[in-house]
Amino acid sequence: MIDDCIATARSIIEARLAKDQEKMTLQLRELKFEMVRKGGGSWHIRKMETLCKAHLEGRAQIILETFEQNLIGPRISSPDLNSKLKTEFLTHFTAHFQIISRVLQAQIKGQSYYRHVTLDHSRGRLISEYHARIDLLCRKIAIQESDSKPPTIAKPVIVSGSSNNVQVGDHNFQKAN
Repeated sequence: MIDDCIATARSIIEARLAKDQEKMTLQLRELKFEMVRKGGGSWHIRKMETLCKAHLEGRAQIILETFEQNLIGPRISSPDLNSKLKTEFLTHFTAHFQIISRVLQAQIKGQSYYRHVTLDHSRGRLISEYHARIDLLCRKIAIQESDSKPPTIAKPVIVSGSSNNVQVGDHNFQKAN
């Protein structure tokens, strides 16, 4: 059940991330037109860095929201759910971090003044934040699952009889002392 939900989420994540990549490509094109009109400069690099950071954060959010939407049904909670989700998160996030980083690095290539401009700090912060959010999601799922289980009703224990004959529980079986 868990693997089916994750596989479904994976397909949806890939489609949503591709859509975000298309959106980013259009925004980059607009930024290049603006650079041609105004001329290059530090404003261009700052704007490019801001755009890349926004898309990196947006993609982390897309991944988590898709998990939240697709982890439904009974028996979702399991001891390895947390590690599976974190692995899946890192797989998607790392691939898109690399794509977005290459875009930013291509803009500052050969400009030694901008070597410090990277997405590494944002990457570390987002991984920490979203791993913590995955921890919370798994706890929430475990709590919901335990709350939805029907309560166990214990059979009443009946003790009757004299000192030589005691009956406990089922009245159809007697044990003599």
